Amino acid sequence: MSAQQQAHRGSQEARKASSGRQRGGHSKENRAPASGGGGALGGLLAAGVAVAGSVLMRHLHSRSCELARQLTATRSELESKTSQLSEALQELDAARGELASCTSDLEAKVAELEAQGRRLEEQQRALEVARGELGGSRSRLQLIEQELQMTRRQLGNQQEQLEQARYDLVAARYGID
Repeated sequence: MSAQQQAHRGSQEARKASSGRQRGGHSKENRAPASGGGGALGGLLAAGVAVAGSVLMRHLHSRSCELARQLTATRSELESKTSQLSEALQELDAARGELASCTSDLEAKVAELEAQGRRLEEQQRALEVARGELGGSRSRLQLIEQELQMTRRQLGNQQEQLEQARYDLVAARYGID
């Protein structure tokens, strides 16, 4: 018979003995027989309890060792995960710092581009004004050229008239017809 079976049998006998007690505190089975057979039953019962206790202690020790190994493994895993979490948090903080730096750089570039855009808009308006003035200047230049051509023609006509007048003067002086 195995130790577990003995322990089970011993615990069954112990239950029978405790359930058979009467108000007087004695069980019919537990009464000491006159011949001394109760000592053998008590010894057997004590041996069964000892075996059951031993089996239970081995089981509890085995379970305790298993739980201790699991606890050690869990603690080790927890330390590893805590270390990984700490590293991840450091990386996250570094990424946040880098992101803040990039955001600051982008904001500065956006502000610079907006300022350049405003300057370009102002230059565009100035260019449009200059084009308008240039168009006006061209128109005035054309008018001046037309006036200059007219003045040249008038000057040419006056030159011809002057030459004719000189000729007429010379002809009148010298009697040339």
